[in-house]
Amino acid sequence: MPAMTTVETRDWAQRLWRAVRKEAPPSAVAPRDTYSNDEIAVMLRTLGMAMLEAGQPVNIVGARLLAIASRYTTRTVRLAVLPTVIIVKVDTGRATEVDQTDRATVRLDQAGKIAEISDLAEAGAITPEDAVAEVCAVRELPRRFGAVTTIFGHVMATIGFGMMLNPTWAALPAYAFLGAVVGSVLVIAPRFPGLVTIQATVAALLVTVLAGVFLADIAGDGMLRTIAPPLIALLPGFALTTGAIELASGQMIAGASRLVYGGAQVVLLAAGVFLGVRLVGVPTPQHESALMGEWSLYLAIVVMAVGMYLYLSAPRGSLIWLVVGLGVALITQDLSAVFLDQAMSGAVGAFVAVPFAMFASGFRCAPPRMVMLLTVFWGLVPGALSFMNFAKRAASNVIDVNTLQGTGTAVFGIALGTLIGYSVFLGFTGAGRRGSTALQAATG
Repeated sequence: MPAMTTVETRDWAQRLWRAVRKEAPPSAVAPRDTYSNDEIAVMLRTLGMAMLEAGQPVNIVGARLLAIASRYTTRTVRLAVLPTVIIVKVDTGRATEVDQTDRATVRLDQAGKIAEISDLAEAGAITPEDAVAEVCAVRELPRRFGAVTTIFGHVMATIGFGMMLNPTWAALPAYAFLGAVVGSVLVIAPRFPGLVTIQATVAALLVTVLAGVFLADIAGDGMLRTIAPPLIALLPGFALTTGAIELASGQMIAGASRLVYGGAQVVLLAAGVFLGVRLVGVPTPQHESALMGEWSLYLAIVVMAVGMYLYLSAPRGSLIWLVVGLGVALITQDLSAVFLDQAMSGAVGAFVAVPFAMFASGFRCAPPRMVMLLTVFWGLVPGALSFMNFAKRAASNVIDVNTLQGTGTAVFGIALGTLIGYSVFLGFTGAGRRGSTALQAATG
């Protein structure tokens, strides 16, 4: 068989590349100014609110909506976007839409579908009426898994987080038990609206009391490492990181309010730990349990991915990609911890994981980049280290500057790594046209 020429090799490589990558969005369904101002305003308001409910930074939501609007109208579009409120005005007429929300979603299937609808809208490849209908359908989308499977997913995720934070053999049964307790609280709380606002405190109180009374053999010095993994689902990592990104982007009102909200959630968690310690006391330290080998991190990545796939209702066929995305983030974070402070190692993990996830999501069988990146942020858990430190101080009645400094370092480290990783990705790929989409996913 004759050897391939350079041109033939290049052509073959290009065909292979096109075969494994996702197709570009379809062309616009209609020219600009086809639809009325009212239709466009309703679509922008609905899409923007869906993005906010998925935890998008307000500056990215605004930029994305303006990019979408440019596909449908040549008229002037004005926006005011806050974390829970959006105002859209098209032209100088009466086409003004105002909406607010008190709901949020961490479900990966919903976040992924919202991203797909937004991609179509940014290409003008969907009518405003269809876009609104699709978003409404996503909001009503039932969970892929039932309550029992969802709780089991939280148990698996808790075990994975525990193997990453405190990989001892004796702690595994405690992780499973406490993970089931918190998972049950998270499944039951939405059915009782009054319980949602205090679910963080209730869950922290329960796991602290249970760990102190029934799990003394693995408590003592390791008590906080035992109770932290099951509470990770309640950590406000997304809110804190998003707030830091908004502040860095000049969105002072949104950024400050989101940081205050995230800080309040951390305080609620720490209050539950404080109350639990006051009720049962700090158990007598026990002999240290045998640690797992260095391989535990790699097993933890797989266990965490399976848990998140079930608990966060991830799209079909996304499990292997969740494993790969978590692996890149956590292995990078672990390696960088050798040279950097543990809190700042999250910045390196985000710096590497963000461009990787944006690149990998372009393959045909991969989920939307928002799905991969939300999973990565769950793995990095910007608030995990700071919560453990904060809870320890709360239990001892001492909260000082070092406590707050550790929290700020972890949060802004993740935000910094995200922004730099996004910039590097655009610089190497030249993906300026889709920059707003990439940043939205990267900071989601």
